[in-house]
Amino acid sequence: MSRGFKLSVELGSNFRSEFAKNVTAEISRQIVKKVPRAIEAIKAKIQQIVIVKITSSPEYAAIVGSNVRGELGINEAAARMDAIIDQWASNIVVTLVPENVGGLALIKIGIIQSDYADVLDLAEAEMSYVSRRGQKNLEWLRWLLLEGGSVIVSNYEYSGTRRGNSRTGLGIMVKRRGGWKVPAAIAGIESDNFVTRALSEIQDNIDIIVRQELTKVL
Repeated sequence: MSRGFKLSVELGSNFRSEFAKNVTAEISRQIVKKVPRAIEAIKAKIQQIVIVKITSSPEYAAIVGSNVRGELGINEAAARMDAIIDQWASNIVVTLVPENVGGLALIKIGIIQSDYADVLDLAEAEMSYVSRRGQKNLEWLRWLLLEGGSVIVSNYEYSGTRRGNSRTGLGIMVKRRGGWKVPAAIAGIESDNFVTRALSEIQDNIDIIVRQELTKVL
């Protein structure tokens, strides 16, 4: 003779919310535990892509090329630019913010400082020289990043056919009505300059990098 037993389990009215809360808390703990291992890899790969994006841009080629280098009046343009790009790459910040409102966590990525102070303070961002009027500084990087189409040198224009006492051996400023401006192809302002243009489509690269590295640890 067999008997049947009925088993019933009554769940509290708040079971679902408590279960979801506990699951979310456990996932958050795993994220905080494992994701930091991916942060350094994410940062390193973003640094690499930033360097590649900037150095492969037409603006970079123009700045280190002879014509624009002559107009800016700077020597060792490639070395100066590379030092500045390295500084941007070194200053990239990738941080994990747990328990983000509306989600489990947030990965925050900072690439370029909005005021560019980190690179404008570099020795490579200026070039000192001595003229008949004494010591002068060419703030060439600030011109490129912030000055747009403003006149930089009043009543002078650049001549690539006249060498004279050129610092670069490529051309000199000659007295002429009007004034010299940064060439339009590389001119920029705070929100639109050679670096922001070079990195304008980097978001897709960052998304891929983050997904790849998180997949390895989660």
